[in-house]
Amino acid sequence: MLDTVPAGDASPSWRGIEHGLELLKHGEGNIGTSSTTLDGRTVWKALWSAQVPEKVKVFVWKVANNGIPTQANKCYRHLSQLESCELCGFQREDCFHACVKCPHAVALRHAMRAHWLLPSEEDLTFTGPDWLLVLLNRSSPEAIANFLMILY
Repeated sequence: MLDTVPAGDASPSWRGIEHGLELLKHGEGNIGTSSTTLDGRTVWKALWSAQVPEKVKVFVWKVANNGIPTQANKCYRHLSQLESCELCGFQREDCFHACVKCPHAVALRHAMRAHWLLPSEEDLTFTGPDWLLVLLNRSSPEAIANFLMILY
């Protein structure tokens, strides 16, 4: 995907994103922190080597760094006054809720388990801000790729 934008035609912001992605692919980026004893480079390599489209990897990188526009993030940035999930209305919509705990996400995973290998529900636990990195570290490459596609 990165090769589709000629270097001379890329905007300054795209060149910055492209540079950041290259740093992360080589394990040189210092984005996100891990409160666990995970080898950060190994976990990030699991993401960047997953057999999914580049846009899915970028989206998952944003999820891992709390960079998607959830209701909680919108509220934090004063773009919304409500933190509750617009789909279920039950809980505060943060990245973990949107991707894992929302009943709609649970139903999708339940339906897809009949067709795809996915991480077990027991592995889908909130272990802190690095929950997604922990999950990537625990799962097989096939389960990772399938889960990432569902997240997207």
